[in-house]
Amino acid sequence: MSFDPETATTDWEKDTIILGIDEAGRGPVLGPMVYGCAYWKKEYDKDIKAKFKFNDSKALKAQEREKMFSQIKSHPNIIRYELIILPPELISSDMLRREKVSLNQISHESAKRLIKMAQEKKANIREVYVDTVGPPDKYRNILNAFLNNKEIKVTVEAKADANHECVSAASICAKVTRDHLIEKLDLEDKNCGSGYPSDPVTIEWLKNNYDNVFGFGREVRFSWKTVANLFKENDNKCEWEDYDSEEEAEKQKQKYKKKKEIDEKQTTLFENDKVKKQLEKEQKKGFYEKNDINFNICL
Repeated sequence: MSFDPETATTDWEKDTIILGIDEAGRGPVLGPMVYGCAYWKKEYDKDIKAKFKFNDSKALKAQEREKMFSQIKSHPNIIRYELIILPPELISSDMLRREKVSLNQISHESAKRLIKMAQEKKANIREVYVDTVGPPDKYRNILNAFLNNKEIKVTVEAKADANHECVSAASICAKVTRDHLIEKLDLEDKNCGSGYPSDPVTIEWLKNNYDNVFGFGREVRFSWKTVANLFKENDNKCEWEDYDSEEEAEKQKQKYKKKKEIDEKQTTLFENDKVKKQLEKEQKKGFYEKNDINFNICL
């Protein structure tokens, strides 16, 4: 019997499910990084490959990616996907904190979270394919330890997005979503190029939009070396005046101490669940609601 994607069915809890993971926007200095996964019944793998011809998103034109993403969304009976959006401020705060979190670590945690999201939807994941960041063996060991299930086969390799259809589909979901997010960036100067540090147009945009006090807005990754160098080149020196007396210095010290105590009692933006929910609600109103995209926003 020939495969018909319109009528084919999946028992997500009982069928053997394979899952692929990939990301978009790892290298750019502008915009979020988006991690995605796509998963389906192993029995359908060859049929899906023949029918949809998914490929590494970087090898596809924008129009082709959009069409394939629409096909993925329109066949929830055989294809599911999940997305995680990592805003620039989250990436920067992790990489610049005292106990630094590397970009590879962020990627590992995102992959684990995507698998968990699929499992929480009762998907019987039995094979996981991941496009590697860093040493493949180390990445595979991290995922094996997280899964703690010898029945789940984990494959981590370079070019997985070209070698495995489910990883190709994941890369398409991530890339299209990121492209739309970049289009919606609230920039006065839209001529920002590709967003990559190697792009002269992007570098020129960074130079032209640098603020002497704040540097840049939330769309820029402050942890990138390109941005750090701009801060060094444009730093403003400050002269700190001495207090007139020890008494005045002590007053300022107590004032600062009191302010610090108040600040510590307040919940930060990223810990505030109400703010997070509001952000997710606002994000969904536009592109996501219109296109019926499933996603989690990381804060």
